[in-house]
Amino acid sequence: MVRYTLRLVSKDRGLDLTQKRRDIEDVFQHIHNGGRTGRRFRSLDKYRRVCVERDRIYVEVSESSKSWHPFVGQILANDCGMREYCDGKNQARMFKWQ
Repeated sequence: MVRYTLRLVSKDRGLDLTQKRRDIEDVFQHIHNGGRTGRRFRSLDKYRRVCVERDRIYVEVSESSKSWHPFVGQILANDCGMREYCDGKNQARMFKWQ
């Protein structure tokens, strides 16, 4: 298992990921289940509990590649109404993965 910390790129102190905890957990479940078709995101084999803090997310995963990483922020921004959590200079970035 690999541990990741996803830190918000935006420095806006008014943003609080804990208010979107359910959406965040649902996105990891959605990706793990293969997306809408059930066949996508095969590179995420397994994940453990998602821990959400004000400006970061902690998750443990078993993965064969990192190809699913960009979709976490993309789905949150586009499908969960979290566009304001994206970087003000680059709306395609929400998190820095560590």
